[in-house]
Amino acid sequence: MASFPQGICVLTHDLHPYGAQRVALSLVRSLVETHRVHVEVVTVGGGDLTIPMRRHAPIHALGAHWRAPVRSLETLLPVLRQARVTHAITNTVIAAHFAPVLRQAGIEVLSLIHEMPTLISDEGLAERLHLAHQHANHVVYPHEHVSSAICSSYPSLANWDRVRHYAQGLESINPYRDQRIQARTTIRARLGLASDAMIVLGIGIADRRKGFDLFLDAVHAGGAKSAPSNVHYVWIGPETSDVLVAWRQRNNGTSPRAIKNFHWLDYERELDAHYAGADLFVLSSREDPMPFVALEALNAGTPLLAFRGSGGGASLAARGCGRLIDERSGKALADAIESYLAAPDALRADGESGKALVD
Repeated sequence: MASFPQGICVLTHDLHPYGAQRVALSLVRSLVETHRVHVEVVTVGGGDLTIPMRRHAPIHALGAHWRAPVRSLETLLPVLRQARVTHAITNTVIAAHFAPVLRQAGIEVLSLIHEMPTLISDEGLAERLHLAHQHANHVVYPHEHVSSAICSSYPSLANWDRVRHYAQGLESINPYRDQRIQARTTIRARLGLASDAMIVLGIGIADRRKGFDLFLDAVHAGGAKSAPSNVHYVWIGPETSDVLVAWRQRNNGTSPRAIKNFHWLDYERELDAHYAGADLFVLSSREDPMPFVALEALNAGTPLLAFRGSGGGASLAARGCGRLIDERSGKALADAIESYLAAPDALRADGESGKALVD
């Protein structure tokens, strides 16, 4: 087993139940339970992961939202020293803001980058990205596609010799991966669907980056209308008003929740049965570094559809466990869904390949 320091600090911008924050929880749980390391967690905002995180490590909150901390990290340095913290992991570009303070305090820093260029630009995080490259001992990207996109958008970033590439992986096997019939029965009963219904699944915040509008377009498009009526589309994730308003304006005020065969579940705490009970997972993201949802779908034996060049998820699909779509449109997505569902042997084979790849 690798040698680990006595104390590690994991810093994250908040504890909402999304991909990067779930990475933080998984890191803490693995460090504490597997490697027996003492961990101190620093967050700015709160969220639903606070309770499970607190089961493994003390949490120090610096505020209510990452844009407006009310305490500085310097106030916690005595606590970290007392806990014998010698290493720190900044979990996102946002948390890389803390890298200079940590290095100045003599703490070795590993910065994880989960974000793609558009998000970094839209959220005004370029300065924090530079801080990660300037002050972290190592910078970890989940895939070469992500670091390449970052390098193209921010060519003046320093210290590329410190960059490493590691996908975050998963902690556990989906309990339904070898009981998919049970999962299919459970999910269809929960949704009130016939036992032979086919399910196309999407998961994530219902925003533009996750391609929620493209997913809706696929359900609504002519290509999807010609698909068998037993095909049902399920999206799991909270809504964002800007995408909804724009989509309804483009579609004569139609409410997405009124679309035939579309089921929108705002939040589900337990996703294992959904992954294993679906026939196809659609990664509709315009850009996504290495989404947990893609790994979890493959872990359950459910193949992927993704847009070519969208990130690490698309690279997984290209490795024999899914299909890629060249045109980023709802119509192209609808056609690809229809074609894939019409090839059950390919779905099964790609699903098995996905399980092997994630393993």
